[in-house]
Amino acid sequence: MASKKEQRDERVEELKKSVEDLKEPVKAFTERVKKTVGNEAKSIAEDAKALGKEAKKQSEKVKKSVEKAGKTVKSRAKKVGDTLSGKESEVKVFVEYGEKQLSTEDLAARAKEAYLGAHPLAEIKTLELYVKPEEGAAYYVVNGEASPEFKLVF
Repeated sequence: MASKKEQRDERVEELKKSVEDLKEPVKAFTERVKKTVGNEAKSIAEDAKALGKEAKKQSEKVKKSVEKAGKTVKSRAKKVGDTLSGKESEVKVFVEYGEKQLSTEDLAARAKEAYLGAHPLAEIKTLELYVKPEEGAAYYVVNGEASPEFKLVF
């Protein structure tokens, strides 16, 4: 019967042989894994590169669209501003009643003249006109002040 030391030595030798026998299959498996992972990594890197190029193209398109939209909005805002400020078009308003025709410009001028005639040192900051064709008159309010005498007959 073999001693314990001999038994251990035999067991160690068997394990060494088992390890030696596994070296080649493990090495082959490792190479296959490296190759597969390498190919997948390469494929993923290529996909990422292609996606990056596509994202760059799309970002350029978006940038151009945003710039174009900005120019359009700016242009339309200018047109609206010009319209609201009266730069773009001239507006004349006429009130017609029966056989009479009055322009709001003429009524405003008459109201200013009448007010300044009665209040020569006054300054007109605001003027509001209220045309009442059924009465054949227009009433005006100057600087927020109204009076029954602020009446124009036409």
